[in-house]
Amino acid sequence: MWQYSNYSEQVATNRLAAGYDQATDSFVVTTLDRVTTEIQILYFDGDGVSSGEVIPLVG
Repeated sequence: MWQYSNYSEQVATNRLAAGYDQATDSFVVTTLDRVTTEIQILYFDGDGVSSGEVIPLVG
């Protein structure tokens, strides 16, 4: 199960958006970069395992 405490280094703020997609059994989290404050997206599988890649939103 995904928990904020498991990914505190990746998730910069507790004021974030998150969503679960039942069709793909995945969890999406948006957060802010600690330095630039740009929005980032993180993906997790249904077991809460990170995809390992933080994706910055450009634009």
